[in-house]
Amino acid sequence: MNIYYKISMSTAFLKQKMLLMLLCLAGIANAQLSGSYTINSGSATSGTNYASWSAFATDITSKGVSGAVTVTVQTDVSSSTQAVFGAISGASSTNTITIDGGSKIYTYSGSYEAISFNGADYVTIKNATIRNSTTAAYAGLIRLTNGSNYNKIDNCILEFSALASATSGTYYVAFSNYNTSPTSATSVTCGNNNTLSNNTMRTLASNSAGPYYGISCMGNTSTYSSTGDNNTFTANKIQNFYYYAVINYYTNGNQFVDNDISRDNATSSSPISTSPYGIYSVYTYGSSRSTILRGNNMHDLPYKGASASSTTNYIAYWYGIYAYYNYGNTTYPFVVDKNVQKNIMTYYYAYCHYMYYDYVVNLTSNTVDNLISYSSGYSTYPFYLMYGPDYNIVGNTVQNCYFGQSGTGYGYSFYCYYIYNTYRSWNLFEDNVIQNNWAGYYFYGAQIYYYASWKINRNKIVNNNTGTNYSKNQGYLYCFDLYYLYNLDFNSNLMANNTGYYGNYNIYTYNYS
Repeated sequence: MNIYYKISMSTAFLKQKMLLMLLCLAGIANAQLSGSYTINSGSATSGTNYASWSAFATDITSKGVSGAVTVTVQTDVSSSTQAVFGAISGASSTNTITIDGGSKIYTYSGSYEAISFNGADYVTIKNATIRNSTTAAYAGLIRLTNGSNYNKIDNCILEFSALASATSGTYYVAFSNYNTSPTSATSVTCGNNNTLSNNTMRTLASNSAGPYYGISCMGNTSTYSSTGDNNTFTANKIQNFYYYAVINYYTNGNQFVDNDISRDNATSSSPISTSPYGIYSVYTYGSSRSTILRGNNMHDLPYKGASASSTTNYIAYWYGIYAYYNYGNTTYPFVVDKNVQKNIMTYYYAYCHYMYYDYVVNLTSNTVDNLISYSSGYSTYPFYLMYGPDYNIVGNTVQNCYFGQSGTGYGYSFYCYYIYNTYRSWNLFEDNVIQNNWAGYYFYGAQIYYYASWKINRNKIVNNNTGTNYSKNQGYLYCFDLYYLYNLDFNSNLMANNTGYYGNYNIYTYNYS
């Protein structure tokens, strides 16, 4: 009897514990978010309205979701507290979180970024104005870190209203695991399969320097050669920056398409770095899709409406697309396509396309238009290509450029040095146009050096000259300067109406191979 009683008491106790656990689990399930919510700067009401972005971010991170969540922002909101979206349990491709900003302004007044994705997945923010009003040295708008995947930022305005100076801790958007260093790459993936589209990134303060970085995208230093990041940046407008408009480092399969890069918010050449970069892409791979730089428009630098008659309006040096060790392959080549660089003024030299040790490259349909370099004795390169195998250089244009406007400038429209063959039997230089350019001293249409097989067909080099503008009577002009090539297929190229003051060489070859 005593034994039976003890067993019964134990069974009853276990049942009570199980019931309590079930009730707790039911409470947790009920607490998960699902359905429609609002952000309104009025007081929170009955769990459906949040008084701030940070309050909503904290709540959904702690509770998770049991279904799709939609949030409508109803009023402007100001806060000195970051909105931090951590890992959200239950989030998936069907259980998404969508925040419609309703064109309202979220003003953040603290250090670091206004919105942080710290392991959050499947969050979309759209139609919002996200403003950082701080003057601190570390300041950003959005940062993704710690494996934040499948998120979208669309049709938002990302702006600084009072940025005092462009310290290296300032940015519009950063994929980085450090809030004090937006370009520190680690062995932890910041995020993959994210999309930033149709956003405007700008400054409001009069002639602000702009942030040090526009978009900073750091990949994984351990897995970047084998695992896709596959983030997409499309149709964004960067209207002010100090040093790098875009930096893409240790990534795989990232694509930058149809973005507009300028300093339209600036009214003078100061403050800007002495050597700004448009797109800086270094150590990338393409495992499941190509790394692509396509349709990006870089223009009116150092600022819109700058007059070439005043040397104070010039950038010292310009790197438009700086591409170093981008590893393409025959299935997923490294693609640089349909980019435009126009109305850019440099005092010393410019490298519009500085491409160094890139592998299996499609360099197609890019345009350099009205590039001006001023000082004597410097070389300017619309296309500067060195080392690395297998280039298709097709359909590009260099036009209306002035190299060494004040005197003995050198212009190299296409400088191709030791572009060899590994996976493709031929390098291609076809259907390119070089027209209406001027150099103070030497001008080269295409200078191609060393130990590779090339097909050079249907190119047009017309109306270029040296020493006949700006009262400078000097210089030689080379349409094609070819050194030490292997097999060469050279057909249907047009060279017409070019003038070198000291002489012309339409086809200059030096070859013992």
